[in-house]
Amino acid sequence: MKYVGAGKVLPKELVRQLQEYVQGEYIYIPVRDKGMNCSVTDYRTELQKRDAHIYTKYLEGLGRK
Repeated sequence: MKYVGAGKVLPKELVRQLQEYVQGEYIYIPVRDKGMNCSVTDYRTELQKRDAHIYTKYLEGLGRK
């Protein structure tokens, strides 16, 4: 993630509108879902599988090195 001045990438009117809510602070603008073709439930299932795999490896003694 890199810092970019709002005035460089956003229209002046949008910057003025944002200043109504926040001034001089950092705000995070998340990346749009790039081609994510699965539902939240599918994603959650995949994370659970990943976590289970990591935990199994941990129990087998294969920690991070």
